[in-house]
Amino acid sequence: MKNSLILLLILVSFACNSETQQQAESTDSLPELTLIKTNPYKQLDSFEGKRFDLSGLVYSNEKLFVVADKKWDRFIYQIDTTTTEFSITKNIELCSNRKHLDLEGIDANDSLFFVSDEGKNKIFFVHKNSCELTMLDLDWEKNGIDLGKNDNDGFEGLALDSENQILYIVKERSPRRLFAVDLKTGTITEPFKNILFSDKKNQDFADCKYENGFLYLLERRQRRLLRLDIASGNTYSYSYKNSINPNGKQLYQTNKPQYGIAEALLLTDTQIWIGLDNNGNNTTKTAQALGFKDNNHPVIICFERPADF
Repeated sequence: MKNSLILLLILVSFACNSETQQQAESTDSLPELTLIKTNPYKQLDSFEGKRFDLSGLVYSNEKLFVVADKKWDRFIYQIDTTTTEFSITKNIELCSNRKHLDLEGIDANDSLFFVSDEGKNKIFFVHKNSCELTMLDLDWEKNGIDLGKNDNDGFEGLALDSENQILYIVKERSPRRLFAVDLKTGTITEPFKNILFSDKKNQDFADCKYENGFLYLLERRQRRLLRLDIASGNTYSYSYKNSINPNGKQLYQTNKPQYGIAEALLLTDTQIWIGLDNNGNNTTKTAQALGFKDNNHPVIICFERPADF
């Protein structure tokens, strides 16, 4: 009964909101995304003197929102990007009896935010005029899906197809996986398992977004953005390697550069934004030469959106 009521609530919300050839696997052979001409790197100006680990971006009702993945951080923030930097203000403090949240992905329709908790492999939703966090009760076992052990590699991002009432969820790695949840019935499938499944250590998913029949998947370790045609299963990709690793250098100090730091994805009509989670590390001299400040604040990189993408 509880499951039915939750699904009904989501369906009412939705009611109110009334190709190409496969490419080569190597990132080096892909076309490269181009930075916007003015202020392509937007760095967080400040955040109450605390570390801010940017993890998810969404554009909704003509406003920008972001979440961070520290367990003490229970807020959905609004972003202001009108300057050369970006600033955040607290929008919703999420009400939950859970002691810790590990917020990674975020998407929205006109009345709801959906967020993923990587630590517990859970999906929640919250009304924009409320703070009450409600868990989407998904029966993985009934749908024949074993999520396996979660070792900080769980639900990393989500994407909402409002028209068809499908919620896509990406599991980060070991192995990476893409699930499709039918919000009308609660059915969960892996429709692109034969196309996207990989147990390779250098392949993962960091975030995803849905738009007009396409799913856009951010591949962190491979430094690329993959577009998946939902109808045909065809894929097409662009690399962002040269912007996040200019001349092979790092933007943030790290002793594990192989993992990458791309964490959040946002699409507009003319731009593609990739948010970085620098794990509290300081900027490098390479980044500072590009205009980054000498601190540990995260950055959003802004690219021109290709006409064919």
